[in-house]
Amino acid sequence: MAHGCNVGYTPVIGSGDALKYSRLSHVDQTYLRLATYRAANATLIDYQASIPLAQAWGGGLVASVDGMRFVVLVPSV
Repeated sequence: MAHGCNVGYTPVIGSGDALKYSRLSHVDQTYLRLATYRAANATLIDYQASIPLAQAWGGGLVASVDGMRFVVLVPSV
């Protein structure tokens, strides 16, 4: 949450041991680095390619951020 929402550790620190500042910092420094992101991303991409719906929509190479358009039946922002 701290990285995903770009808010730092303070808002996600909790009363449990797993959410102490020192623990969050340790996990960040130990596990959240380029090599682990690459490994996780490769695993997710490989799995996505095996999903039939992803194959029907371009083999897992197309995402909503790639400009796919969906019809919205009501006016919206």
